[in-house]
Amino acid sequence: MNLLHCFQNTIPIKHEKFRADFSKIKGHEDIPDELLEVNFITAVKHLNNKKIDSHLYFFRGFCEYLEPEFCMLVDIGTKPLKQSINKLYQYMWCNDDIGGACGDMGVDLKIANGHFLLNYAQYMEYLLSHYIDKAFEGFFSYQSVLPGAYSILRWDAIRFDPIEEFLQGLHNNTAMLSLVDLNKFLAEDRIMCYQIIQ
Repeated sequence: MNLLHCFQNTIPIKHEKFRADFSKIKGHEDIPDELLEVNFITAVKHLNNKKIDSHLYFFRGFCEYLEPEFCMLVDIGTKPLKQSINKLYQYMWCNDDIGGACGDMGVDLKIANGHFLLNYAQYMEYLLSHYIDKAFEGFFSYQSVLPGAYSILRWDAIRFDPIEEFLQGLHNNTAMLSLVDLNKFLAEDRIMCYQIIQ
């Protein structure tokens, strides 16, 4: 049994350019205020049972109950830049055929006491390997991995089979899996992307 501590807040979108873009693309003179609100729910698990367990709570708990239009995933260590969440939300709102999108992620190179606080593993992953892969995939309007650290998903695109396939990694005994399945569930974010386009 795991306890979940939940906090909820609704934040209105007051950015005028954002409202004007919505009105122009959707063909409405005025968008009702309730459509320009972001509902934030923060849930803190009492016990940490790893990432897939957190997704189980999020998708099968909150999303199946609330039936949101979009689901945004942001890791605790991710710091979205100003208006970046709005831009992802607007992109999904204005493009009904898109199942998911992600932001461009970088590594913060802060200096403390004269030393770089640099995580070399993240630097190598995000700045070197992903730049080439993501740019190439973006040319074909597809991303093979929407990173759980910062991405947005359309609920209607993932609500049935994609979620079931994604959550299989939680229940599988790794000793019984083939090398192909082990590799597949090593990058479960990739499973969600493949399921969205099927």
